[in-house]
Amino acid sequence: MPITRAEIETIDAYNAIAESRRQALSNVEFWLPELQKLVGDNANPSLLDLGCGDGREAALYQSLYGNLTNYVGLDLSRGMLASARQRQLQTLALVESNMYRLPFAASTFQFIWASASLIHTPKSQITEPLSEIKRTLSADGKVFFAMREGRGESWEEGRTPSDRRYLVYWTEKEFCSALTINGFQVESPQVDTTRDARGLPWLLVFATKAC
Repeated sequence: MPITRAEIETIDAYNAIAESRRQALSNVEFWLPELQKLVGDNANPSLLDLGCGDGREAALYQSLYGNLTNYVGLDLSRGMLASARQRQLQTLALVESNMYRLPFAASTFQFIWASASLIHTPKSQITEPLSEIKRTLSADGKVFFAMREGRGESWEEGRTPSDRRYLVYWTEKEFCSALTINGFQVESPQVDTTRDARGLPWLLVFATKAC
């Protein structure tokens, strides 16, 4: 399935703001509780970071597990991947690809990190990336989703003319239903309105493969 025009324009925006975004978003521990909950006590776990962006979660992963030998970051923005490499993290594996057809074998990853990964994917297109996430997740694996909570889909203007991105909003019921339909078992959904400095609500969901 080809990516949409809205997604292409959003990628262009990320290419334009990649380095300035990396410098501005310096708090690598933003998602620390969720990454710890996802991975638990597993040492050096196999983890796919979908929409890895400028490598903020890669830096967090390395701080927790000491190396990145079982970490893979995937993004479609060349600018963001270049910015991630500026972090000069050890053994950083980065892949340029979209989420509609992941370039990995079935059951490759024990954990999949999908934080703000699908917030630009139109709802009409959501089945394909969810199917790919399920396919590449191991039978005993777990995935974490962070979505923008709300209703509808719209363009969001940033601080510069080049920073214009397409945003998709989900209610808890709506997104959990999409996960269930696509073969996931939902765990611990919640809406967080406290951590984002802008006051934006995030829908946080852990999920496993349904039996």
